[in-house]
This record gives sequence, C-alpha cells and structure tokens, in this order.
Amino acid sequence: MAEIQVRSVVSTFSKLYCERQGCAVLEFRGKVFWLTLHWYAVPLAPLLMIGRHFESDRALIAVCGRASRMRQVFEAIADYSGNKYNDGWLRRQVKLRVSTRRLRRLAARYLPDRKARRDCDESPGTPRSSRRRGDESLLQRVLLHVLRGDRA
Repeated sequence: MAEIQVRSVVSTFSKLYCERQGCAVLEFRGKVFWLTLHWYAVPLAPLLMIGRHFESDRALIAVCGRASRMRQVFEAIADYSGNKYNDGWLRRQVKLRVSTRRLRRLAARYLPDRKARRDCDESPGTPRSSRRRGDESLLQRVLLHVLRGDRA
C-alpha cells in the first residue's frame, strides 16, 4: 500500500511576508524591525543596537513571525507589554522601541482572521473608539482656540 504524506500547509507571518516582499526569511526580523520602529527612534537605533536595548523588540518580532493567526500576534504583544525587560524610561516615556500598533497592522495584512483584521488597532480589552474620544476632543479644543485667535 502506498504511504500518504501529509504536509502542513499552515503559513506563518514571516513566510507570507517574505513571499510577497521577495526577501529571504532570514531578513524578516530586520525588515519588520525597521518598519515598526517609531520614526523618532530611527536616528538613535544604531547606537542602541550596540547594547541590549532592542532585545525584547527583536524577540517580539521573532514570536510574531512564527504566528499563523492574528490571535497569536495579539497574545505575543500582550506578553511583550508585561515583560519586565520592556521597562525603563527610554522605552516607556521616550518610546524608543517598536510600535505594537504598526506590528499589528502589518501582521493583519498577511495573516488570516477577518475579525482580527478589522480589530487590529484595538488593544486587548480596550476599544479603539474609547481611546480616540479624548484625542478628538483635545484636538477640537485646540482648533477652536486657534480659529478664535485665543492666546493661552
């Protein structure tokens, strides 16, 4: 009797990304790192790479690269946020780190889960609409002051 081999057809974020971008899987971490790094961290990143500052960011990207569903990306980001190595003034206040929002959006382009793709901007447990309200009202107040010519 002939033996049937079953092959896994589950693709990971890193494989799907590299197939569409035409790069080697080994380049995935570096490319995603630079795409998701906050723009104001870019000039300082080469200096901070000498040490271990971006180690937790690289680990997050590696874990997300192995994800085959968006739910796994959400879980990795939740673990990253609570990671003790993801602490410190440069990371929390100055935000010299990768953007988890950018990472979620990037992963949502390549991984299945329609619902997750629709909700990719939401943090676990925090609806996007509730976070946006405060920013919009502040923006509206600032615009009103500018249009009226008020001085602070």
